[in-house]
Amino acid sequence: MLQRFCEGKVATIPRAIFEEIFSRHAITPQYPLQRIDYPDGSGGDIYGSDADEIEGLMFNHCGGDMFFAALYELAQRTGSVIYWPDLDPSIAVTDPATIEHFPGDGFDRMGPAYVAPDHHALMAYISRPSSSRT
Repeated sequence: MLQRFCEGKVATIPRAIFEEIFSRHAITPQYPLQRIDYPDGSGGDIYGSDADEIEGLMFNHCGGDMFFAALYELAQRTGSVIYWPDLDPSIAVTDPATIEHFPGDGFDRMGPAYVAPDHHALMAYISRPSSSRT
């Protein structure tokens, strides 16, 4: 899940920014983007992408280098947080300043937030084995 917060409240992401980033290298994108495929074999299913102002995006059956590069860029450009259902910690950001906008409920127990320096680190962190989740 990717979501943006401002002072503890959900903030929107313009669909135009999302589509610009995710469709840049996509193989024949169809709008609104609900599935994305990239030439390197990466991609995924996308939910929540049909509003002009997006409150949150969910990704399923996703992965690969080009997908994570797009996910990282979107999080970085919008100041969004990435989180997923898994053993804690299961939350990541691209900039530590994003953390100060988290809502208190729920996010406190999902952290601490991992600050990913690039999309490779984000991909490695999300896919790390459960035995190293500390």
